[in-house]
Amino acid sequence: MDMEQEKQNLEGEFDMPRQDRQEEFYSPSQDDKINENNYESPERDDVKEERDLFEDDLEIRQKLIDAKVAKKRADEDAKLLQNRVALLKMEEQKVTFYSFLS
Repeated sequence: MDMEQEKQNLEGEFDMPRQDRQEEFYSPSQDDKINENNYESPERDDVKEERDLFEDDLEIRQKLIDAKVAKKRADEDAKLLQNRVALLKMEEQKVTFYSFLS
């Protein structure tokens, strides 16, 4: 008999119009509601930290690239100066040689 009564109770409940049924849904209290402007989840903190690390990594890489370019430019400048000094020495030897002949 109990099963039949439960069955009738359940059938009767779902036969009622929706607004008459008392259904319990989770309704957050005022304290539970999230202020989206002030809320940061741990996942968002992780993403922010990862983004900061990525930006730091990019800055470090850019500094390394800048240092490599500056070193390459300095090496090229040093080579140009060596060539210039060598040319000036050759010119000096020519002048010395021709002045000796005269």
